[in-house]
Amino acid sequence: MQTREIQTVGIIGAGTMGQGIGQVCASAGFDTLLYDVNTEVLARGLEAIQQNLEVAVEKKKITRIQRDETIARIRIVRSLSEMKVDLVIEAVIERVEVKQKLFIELEEINQGKAILATNTSSIPITQIASALNNPASC
Repeated sequence: MQTREIQTVGIIGAGTMGQGIGQVCASAGFDTLLYDVNTEVLARGLEAIQQNLEVAVEKKKITRIQRDETIARIRIVRSLSEMKVDLVIEAVIERVEVKQKLFIELEEINQGKAILATNTSSIPITQIASALNNPASC
């Protein structure tokens, strides 16, 4: 895989971990796409990010402008097919078959050009990557 600048990050899973990862990515200046199969979780995830940023403003950790810029960098996507990005970080259920299926789809959507990353704490990366055409992208 050729090294290139990452501009757009996709976060799969809008639960607690996905929210935090998405907020950090957007705060760092990356355009951030947030996706979850459950639209209610997706809405709550965005709301939680907004609330976290508001608390940061109240505590004077960030300015209102920084809050607004961070929120503006986050875009909700309702279809996995919209997840055309430079880097994907998944934060979904800890089941290898779910992660493998997701990465296979993401590899196809991004034509093998995206870096695929996982937030797993219990599944070997090589096991997830073994299902891919280009396991080095994982």
